[in-house]
Amino acid sequence: HCGLLRVNLAEVRNALADKADSLMRGVGGLAMTEVRDAALGVGKAYERIHERLQASSDSAEEAVAMKEYLASCEKEMAQHEETISLEVHTRLELLESFKMSLPD
Repeated sequence: HCGLLRVNLAEVRNALADKADSLMRGVGGLAMTEVRDAALGVGKAYERIHERLQASSDSAEEAVAMKEYLASCEKEMAQHEETISLEVHTRLELLESFKMSLPD
């Protein structure tokens, strides 16, 4: 007695491919959300700087304080830029390197 069993894994392979595609889209969406949130944070920081620059200096002490504030703003913005750049590169590397092997 000889029995043959034939298994068609096309549906399983297609389901795995769909799940991998959904996962990749989810990771991409998450990365974009995080980058957008970071960009909004930088935008709010620029708004605070703009508001502070609108105030006039009535004394030498206020002028010195404003100069120090401007120097600190430059550092803060550079840190934000560096953080966002690193996040974007990290997320892009993840998206580019994400792979899932599927059986034939």
